[in-house]
Amino acid sequence: MAHSPGGSAWLHPKYARTAIGLVAVGAILTLAWPGTPLGKSVPPAAPTADQQLDPNAATWWQLERLPGIGASLAKAIVAERERRAAQWPGEPPFARPESLLRVPGLGPKKLLPIVSYLRFPIASAPAARGSAPVDTTPPPP
Repeated sequence: MAHSPGGSAWLHPKYARTAIGLVAVGAILTLAWPGTPLGKSVPPAAPTADQQLDPNAATWWQLERLPGIGASLAKAIVAERERRAAQWPGEPPFARPESLLRVPGLGPKKLLPIVSYLRFPIASAPAARGSAPVDTTPPPP
């Protein structure tokens, strides 16, 4: 039995070759697996409409799953949403993708990769501000 300098058994010589082989196979699989630096990765397909998140309603743990968004940034998105909703009730806090740029720590470089994973409300500008659109058509003759 192989002994370490301290006198305790570490690995029997009979199993050493097997252990080294398993470590080598694991390293090869890790390096060649898709999505790893040496493996060929396939970009994920664009999400469908039912898979997209509404940043005005998503929880922080749902937002955390977006590429490049961690727990702290996801919580910052929710905090900004709650702040804006309290300040301007009746209006969606994030009406357009650019409105997420108000979140501290979320700049254009982080926003660009996640835009396809998000959906935003489609509202006309007058309705979003709470006023009715003005009818400018002339009356019939």
